[in-house]
Amino acid sequence: MPEPAALTERSALAIAPGERVLLVGDSGSGKSTLLAALAGLLEGDEVDGDARSDYLAFEVVNEGPPGRAGLVLQDPASQLVMARIGDEVAFGCENLGVPPDEIPERVRAALVAVGLGGLPLDWPTERLSGGQAQRLAIACALAMRPRLLLLDEPTANLDDVGAAEVVSAVTALAAADPRLALVIAEHRVELWRGLATRGIVLSEGRIVIDGPASELERRDPIAALGSGPLVRPERRFPTYRGPQEGPNVGNRRPREQDRAAAGLVARATGLAVGRDGTVLQSGIDLEVRPGEAIAITGPNGAGKSTLALTIAGLIEPLAGTVTLAGRDDPFAWRSRELLPIVGSVFQSPERQFVARSVEEELSVGPKALGRPEAETAEVTGRLLDRLGLTRLAGASPFSLSGGEQRRLSVGTALATAPRLLVLDEPTFGQDPRTWAELVRLLREAMHAGTAVLVVTHDRQLVAALGARELRLAAPEPGQTGGNAGGAEAVDAAGSDRRPRAPGHRAAPPRSAPSATAGTALLLDPVARLGAAILLAAGLAASVDPLSAGVALVLELALTPLLRIGWRHYWIRTWPVWLASPLAGLTLLLYADPAGRHYFDAGLVHVTDGSLFAAATLALRVLALALPAVTLLIGVEATALADSLTQHLGLPQRFVYGALGAFRLIETFREDWRQLALSRRARGVADSGRIRRWAGSAFALLVVAIRRGTALATAMEARGFGGPGPRSRSRHARFGAREVVLLIVAAAVAAVGLGAAIAFGAYRPLLG
Repeated sequence: MPEPAALTERSALAIAPGERVLLVGDSGSGKSTLLAALAGLLEGDEVDGDARSDYLAFEVVNEGPPGRAGLVLQDPASQLVMARIGDEVAFGCENLGVPPDEIPERVRAALVAVGLGGLPLDWPTERLSGGQAQRLAIACALAMRPRLLLLDEPTANLDDVGAAEVVSAVTALAAADPRLALVIAEHRVELWRGLATRGIVLSEGRIVIDGPASELERRDPIAALGSGPLVRPERRFPTYRGPQEGPNVGNRRPREQDRAAAGLVARATGLAVGRDGTVLQSGIDLEVRPGEAIAITGPNGAGKSTLALTIAGLIEPLAGTVTLAGRDDPFAWRSRELLPIVGSVFQSPERQFVARSVEEELSVGPKALGRPEAETAEVTGRLLDRLGLTRLAGASPFSLSGGEQRRLSVGTALATAPRLLVLDEPTFGQDPRTWAELVRLLREAMHAGTAVLVVTHDRQLVAALGARELRLAAPEPGQTGGNAGGAEAVDAAGSDRRPRAPGHRAAPPRSAPSATAGTALLLDPVARLGAAILLAAGLAASVDPLSAGVALVLELALTPLLRIGWRHYWIRTWPVWLASPLAGLTLLLYADPAGRHYFDAGLVHVTDGSLFAAATLALRVLALALPAVTLLIGVEATALADSLTQHLGLPQRFVYGALGAFRLIETFREDWRQLALSRRARGVADSGRIRRWAGSAFALLVVAIRRGTALATAMEARGFGGPGPRSRSRHARFGAREVVLLIVAAAVAAVGLGAAIAFGAYRPLLG
């Protein structure tokens, strides 16, 4: 969340039950801060004048308990706590103490309301697209049935169908509860025209207009602030028909060869794209010419961002070829070779920042290309002015609001005047004035011969750029992407032109790992953890190969009883089978031949040389590691947290706080990957490995701190840590199966020890 903008005494307001408030204003005007205050998440000294957060929150929710104000933040991915969507939606209900038998119905209804009802409840949250994660965050708020629902740009990352579903869901919720108060911060005013009854306009943390929502557009409130008219963009921007505007801010003048249609900027042939081995789209054929715009559209999760990054040379194609500026395979190019050809804007802007200030951020690309200092300063100053960021030139890019970060990210791509701009949702978070300025900048770039490839749900942007449209197929239910109908090209008006790729049969839906597969919930996580500890402790108490051998045989014999598929078992345990002989080989190569020095500490009893010692060590690695890995296969973090709090009585605040932190850590891998891609796109990935690693590590630290802050805010907004007792939607069971598991684990360890004692090979570690 950006630094709180001060809310002055003119910002004091009261919102009555049943009011539907539409909150608009310039990007960075304080909308997100006001929502946080309404949710009761700001301390008193963070809000100036009469607008105290306690007053605002309790005035609206009639002094309800924490969590009665449902808040959905701008970045949905940073507010997800649980690993599965069902648990995620249930989390807020549990914090509010909702009766357990009522929670499942709330979860299902909320997911259906936002268009995620087709996914299984155990679908991993990490496999959701950005738009799907946004819908899930809204479902979490809906399930709490708050008295006050606060939505921060809820439709920003959604396609038209998804946006309509969200508006419909919120409208239905409001109709079902006439006393529900709504505050919606949104730039897409037209979506909420039928629901909103009151309009509030903010400027620099001050309320400048407060009145009927129907008068917002007629009263032209943003114009009163000197920021341009608050009208729908299509009223001011007819469809782009050709080069009609001046040179772009990157100092690249129109050239005859740029205007010539013969030279292709980019070409994709038979392209298949995806991630982690999953094909999202295939059979894509595309040609991009100088000065034209192509919009990649389609439903959330269809692979639009992946396709764009593949064409930009940042992700390797799964099949087919990509050609940029007449050269093949841009994925193999060096970073600085890519920079003058392609300027990329990622879906999450903060992942692509590499400098300490806004001004330095805009100069990174030109400096990497060796542009003259005077030219770099001129381009940077002009972009700061055009993007409305001059007053923030010395600020950290990470301290900007979401809309300001988005404008800065577009500016970094424009600064190098590339031949191709690849933009992912460039108008996200923009008010009408900044939206219009971004469109002007892109039109000027097109006039100069730059091609624009834009991933967007913004229909007005498609029309304003006169873009050809490449519409990707809808994903199949239960999939994060698909190619049910390939892709087709349509013109700027949306009418079908001709297929750009042949249709393909849809792959069957890929199910997420089931929470009940194998032993994930058939055996309680605490019991499985206890069994692993018993086996390890029993073997650690002895130091001979005989006990390890007997225990290993028993473990392997009992493994089929756990009902784990052998393929799944091998995928999870192959590192152990590989590490075991490697450990023995290392000992054989480097230990004392007699083994005496290495084993004087008593790790194993050796009598006849290093070969025997190596085999013994390999055997013990298997005996110690295999049961731990086997027993913990499929243990899901949320189930473990439930079990720890219910069986061992650990504090719920500590356990679920740690669960949220671990969930955050799981995102670091994707964050690191995105940061590496961004450094490549920014032309700074060709430096030394240590310098490159240090830069990415610092950026990851900043992103982690911001994500942690957002996660803590989201958890608090959902009632976590409140004074009342939590309810549990899922009860951890500790029954006969768990008792048998612990008895068997203790018996295996005892048999191993007994065999060692019987043959006189037992030698305690501390004896």
